[in-house]
Amino acid sequence: AVVNFTGAAIGAAGTFAMVMLAEAGLNLPLSVIAGLVVGTLIALLIGAVMVRWFSGAPAQTKAAVTVALLVGLIALGLRVTGGQHPRPFPDLIPGQAFSVAGVYITNACLASIAMALAFTVAATAYLQQTRTGLKLRALAERPMTAALSGIPAKRLALGVWAVAGLATTLALMI
Repeated sequence: AVVNFTGAAIGAAGTFAMVMLAEAGLNLPLSVIAGLVVGTLIALLIGAVMVRWFSGAPAQTKAAVTVALLVGLIALGLRVTGGQHPRPFPDLIPGQAFSVAGVYITNACLASIAMALAFTVAATAYLQQTRTGLKLRALAERPMTAALSGIPAKRLALGVWAVAGLATTLALMI
């Protein structure tokens, strides 16, 4: 039950970690894995803050906190990366797939669309066909009732934050 304004900043942090590691000479596959780990850990950290101190807060407060965390992540990111200087990004999925009316469709674009569809199908199936999915749906509908009925709300919420951080980081890397 959080409007998360930090999503793009979390993904960007993991992506910039990948870029900086690749620039430092680490091979690209390891840089990608490290960037995914960074994005996931930052998402977990923000999720822990939200779960620990703001789980019972009104939605407006939660949204305001994520805006404040977004500003903090941007400021920290500018400091760590050296400001607004352009950096070359490695092309994870190079090449052009085809052209339509003079517009080139890249392989990365097709991969992004395929991943979005796969993620949507997988998330829908997971939420509808697993016990954990049922618990997550209950937690989203009625968090207090779900927690009182024994659903591990905090652990599930942290899992959602981690998956969202991982997915956002991967999307921005591509």
